[in-house]
Amino acid sequence: MTAGTDPPAHRLTLWRQLTVTRIQSGWDPKQVADALGWPLADLLLVEAVADGITDGRLLTLLDHYGLTDQVQDLYQAVQPLTVRDTPLSREVRLLVEYEKVASSIRAFEPFVIPGLLQTRAYAEAVLSFFATPAELGPLVEARMARQEILNRDDAPRMHFLIDESALHRWAGASGTGPEIMRDQLEHLRGLAANPRVRVQVVPYSAGLHEGVKGPFVILGFTTAGHGELLYLEDAKGDVIRADPEHAASYLDRFDALSAVAALPEDLAAAVDRALEGLTG
Repeated sequence: MTAGTDPPAHRLTLWRQLTVTRIQSGWDPKQVADALGWPLADLLLVEAVADGITDGRLLTLLDHYGLTDQVQDLYQAVQPLTVRDTPLSREVRLLVEYEKVASSIRAFEPFVIPGLLQTRAYAEAVLSFFATPAELGPLVEARMARQEILNRDDAPRMHFLIDESALHRWAGASGTGPEIMRDQLEHLRGLAANPRVRVQVVPYSAGLHEGVKGPFVILGFTTAGHGELLYLEDAKGDVIRADPEHAASYLDRFDALSAVAALPEDLAAAVDRALEGLTG
């Protein structure tokens, strides 16, 4: 192996080595995080060799697993990645890295179109509420980069539940808002034709439902060593959970929402209704 060639490929190789070593040692992620005195999200980021790890934690984890000498070439090869700047929070970085190796993605959004399904203009409108003008461009680029997963031959199975109100919430009530929303709705219609993408709308007629508790994403994995990974957003910030109990409760919540949602084949009619309400 030549250090420095194809760092992303080396990252995946090192990630697998770290995961296999942990599993063979009989440790779960929380046990390792506790032993090192790290938050669970930090442990998962380092194990995934995520962008922006600049504080020596990757080397600390390699030492903990007894891998420092065995994977020295890999460690050197991934250094350009671990020092790369990223505009994303720790939790979103973790979501991005684990999306790449997930076998399934389940997501519910009560207010907006899910990030993986957003157009660039719609993403700019949404993210402008969370970012300064200087931060906005990099965040939008990061969101667009995430969407590359949609075009992969081995893309995960993706199931999105969207509250109907999100289809009628324009990206700005005046100016270019209606035009942005029209493009977004047509984009959503087109993405739903992807055989690996399933989109259901939770209609107004469902009344109050489990989704009032907020948006969430559940990542599933077929590889050993990973159960479901749960990503939550609320007013206090983003949260990552990897414990089976939380994942199970959100899987139940997702199933309950899916049961009251319209069928995937009804999406086109829901989009048409939303388009009829647009002016401008």
